[in-house]
Amino acid sequence: MINGIVFSKDRAAQLDLLLKSISKNAKDVFQLKVIYASSEISFEKGYEKLIDKHPEVKWMKESTNFKNDVMSKDILSLILYNSQEINDKPRVSLKKTIKEVKKYIKKIY
Repeated sequence: MINGIVFSKDRAAQLDLLLKSISKNAKDVFQLKVIYASSEISFEKGYEKLIDKHPEVKWMKESTNFKNDVMSKDILSLILYNSQEINDKPRVSLKKTIKEVKKYIKKIY
């Protein structure tokens, strides 16, 4: 599995769409860790619902130590970004992207 890190702030609905898409199109490819932040209680409640809805994801509330939030025992992680600006761009093939990432991993190991 490829370790992936997703950053999200005040965008639980968009994050839900991303997680559904990954589950549908790349099942058993990624082990995801979501680092999230919320500026209001209403946004926090949205993340709480997602935590229950997606137990396969490792969840971490953003702290003041970004380095510790991101670093883990894993040597290589794929960082996934999801924003409205990216969603408006033409689609890319997830299968092709995964194939290229796997080729890259084989090269460096």
